[in-house]
Amino acid sequence: MKNSIQNPEKGIALYYQVENSIREKIENGEWKVGQKLPTEPELCQFFGVSRTTIRQAVDSLVSAGLLAKKQGSGTYVPQATTARNHLNFQPSNIVCQYIYSPFLQSDMEHCYKNLLLTNIAHITMLHKQRLLTKDEARSLLQFIIPLMDMHPQTIGYNPVNEDYLLNFEEYITRNLSAELNGKMQVARSRNDMTPTILRMSIRDELLILLDRLLYFMQQLRTLAEQNQGKIFTGYTHCMPAQPITLDFYFLAIAEAVDRDFNRILSAYPTLNQSPLGSCALAGTSFSIDREYTASLLGFDGIIVNALDAVASRDYLLELASHFLLWVQHFHGLHRTFIPGHPQNAATSPSLMPIPVAAALCPKRKMHCLWNTSEAKHLI
Repeated sequence: MKNSIQNPEKGIALYYQVENSIREKIENGEWKVGQKLPTEPELCQFFGVSRTTIRQAVDSLVSAGLLAKKQGSGTYVPQATTARNHLNFQPSNIVCQYIYSPFLQSDMEHCYKNLLLTNIAHITMLHKQRLLTKDEARSLLQFIIPLMDMHPQTIGYNPVNEDYLLNFEEYITRNLSAELNGKMQVARSRNDMTPTILRMSIRDELLILLDRLLYFMQQLRTLAEQNQGKIFTGYTHCMPAQPITLDFYFLAIAEAVDRDFNRILSAYPTLNQSPLGSCALAGTSFSIDREYTASLLGFDGIIVNALDAVASRDYLLELASHFLLWVQHFHGLHRTFIPGHPQNAATSPSLMPIPVAAALCPKRKMHCLWNTSEAKHLI
């Protein structure tokens, strides 16, 4: 009976899908302990895939202890493993599907180019320090650089490999060699690669945000110039309070956003420091040049202490606190166009939370401008 993978899951390595199917048959008892697996050609026909795919899936399951090969005999389902080597088992399909896969795909999509750039910089540094030969560095770079123009799915998302770094290592091993992959890993670790790529990815998004905040401030100042002297009713506690002008109002927002901009910008020097080269947590005895890789990747410098470099995430809390204040200001701007008196062109923010203001002021015909129609005709 044929059980071909007719609808392969997009982005998930085909051999892993075969591997997962075999694992399910073992776990649900369809393939029992001691049972011999079908031959390679039979498995190829059964799953509708190539011999290479079958071999990758079977070898992976053998490594995990779910299958055992007997020379000259075939591949069998072995006896249940003891508690001592229980951790050699791969995670269950449910864990892979609902925990590992979503995180892995998200990380790969957000960090793909920075993953490649970090590898390119590290290989270049290793060659500079004569830790890689010219031919080794050329082989790696000629293979990795074209990946910059390809989709992350080129590498594939195998949730058994835990993270995008291990998936990338497997991809290098599969397409080049285990030897080249091993040499590429000299003087680094997932512990310093992960925070390096994370800092680069956050830096990319932060620069976009800062650029948009600058643009927003420019638009606010333009609106202020275009609306000089236009009378605008200032409300407080849902009641008319003082007459103001639209330019006064827009410049108030611009000043708050300017403070937000400078606060967020002040966190940039802390963020833009390189952990790469710290290895697992205590550096390396190899003669590497951390400052060189930092400059190649656009960092202002390095985090000198290796343990601090791989363990600290305080810059995230610093940014989060600045974002909180920024969101508060934007929330105030958003509230401006929610409660209002229908006879006025627009309203200013209420000092009360909106639900409270609406409940206390029913006679003032509070209404929600979800489509911001009243706001649009002002600007």
